[in-house]
Amino acid sequence: MRRRARARRSIGLVALLGLVSWATSCAQIFASYDLAPNGMPRREMTLRQLLRSGQPDSALVRITSREPLAPEDELLRALYGGLISHYTGAYEGSTHSLERAVDLAEDRYTKRISRATLSLVSSDLVLPYEPSLTERALIHYYAALNFLRRDDLEGAVVEARRLASLLERDSDPLERELEGWLRYFTGAIFEAAGERNDADVAYRNAGQILGSSLEFGGSVRADSGEVILLIEGGFIAHRVEQAVVIPIYNFEMDRLSRGESGERLRAAGSVTARVLATALAGGGKGGDLIYYGTNPRTLQVDPLPRSVVERECVQSSGRRRDQREARRRCREVRTPYLLKIAWPVYRQDEGGQRWVRVIDGPREVVQLRADLTRGVLNDFEGERGGILARTILRAATKVTVTRKLEGSSEEDSGRLGRILGTVFNLGSAVLEQADTRSWQLLPDQIQLLRLRLPAGEHQLAVELGVGSFGRRLEIGRVSVEGGSLAFISTRVWD
Repeated sequence: MRRRARARRSIGLVALLGLVSWATSCAQIFASYDLAPNGMPRREMTLRQLLRSGQPDSALVRITSREPLAPEDELLRALYGGLISHYTGAYEGSTHSLERAVDLAEDRYTKRISRATLSLVSSDLVLPYEPSLTERALIHYYAALNFLRRDDLEGAVVEARRLASLLERDSDPLERELEGWLRYFTGAIFEAAGERNDADVAYRNAGQILGSSLEFGGSVRADSGEVILLIEGGFIAHRVEQAVVIPIYNFEMDRLSRGESGERLRAAGSVTARVLATALAGGGKGGDLIYYGTNPRTLQVDPLPRSVVERECVQSSGRRRDQREARRRCREVRTPYLLKIAWPVYRQDEGGQRWVRVIDGPREVVQLRADLTRGVLNDFEGERGGILARTILRAATKVTVTRKLEGSSEEDSGRLGRILGTVFNLGSAVLEQADTRSWQLLPDQIQLLRLRLPAGEHQLAVELGVGSFGRRLEIGRVSVEGGSLAFISTRVWD
């Protein structure tokens, strides 16, 4: 009776855990199934389309009104709202949203707040979003631009110092060329504000990263001025899901959950080998970080031949005098457990390096390009090990929970256990989703051009292109004061 009561309690506990997992993550999970053709959640693709069509105000309304287009996570909402507000010209509101994002990111980075235990039976989507180092750096970049647009050099200097501090203190290195670009950007702000010593340090650090042959900074003559022109182009690569669904047979479940330590390791190695073989067979893309063109897909591991399943099942029984009964039982091949392993990869819709050149005249003192997609890929390379470790641990946890649900041998609970085990197994396969959240409205690249112009009014235009195709982009009228350094930024959506 006690064993029967313990069995019922065990089944009840793991069933409750599964229900809590479902209730906690179902909103994120089902929202993530509504995908655009490029694999991006449709609500975020809608925001991109609104920005491309010149409707940032409509995009901002969708974010601030908490409509379905708004991300569930508070930090992501702040990032999206801050960037969209910047493009609407609401620079004060943008700064407020970005400051909120900084506070949340710092809190999550230092305390590592998470619901890791719950994520072991659902997915990483239940964890609070933590921005990558590139995304955290871009928060300060856009906050500085907000102050520059409001002619507040003092506020821009504060953000430049915060950005420089982030680059110095973080243990995970930023992508090198992006770091050099950001250091040059901070140096230009320091120079414009008259903070010459800080500017020299920033320029020196940028020069060490990007190459000392470039000209960094310099004296601006009284009869001329300089302009930092920032041109943002395209959209950053976005995360999509790559997954493998693998059948786990009863004999493998026995070895994984009940075998000796050596047997468990061998069984885990065998399952892992089947997963890797399938991933690598899918066009050699199993280990790639980024995709162009077609989306990665959910790969199906081929089932083992029936004869192999029967043989391994008999061998796993370990009881020689019951071999005949084992063979009879093992010939009744049941539907295998379905184990889904999902992880994020990046997809780039628009490949190719953008180029830019100034039309009609001014001297280009410096021209630098920040590749933000390379930055987030570098960040992801550093965190991918942790993502895969959680995915594997979650898979092992699901195997254990399913086994516990089916493990009761009592007549009154065994059938219920099998039913609950099957339901939990299928439900966990549905719930297993890669965490594809990211700041998906960022540009793909930012071009920085430092132009030297005579004092006075100028009409600026550049040629912007990809590959051999270029087009004229009107920057507009620029007023240049002698001995000054000014900033102009613009966004190109296509």
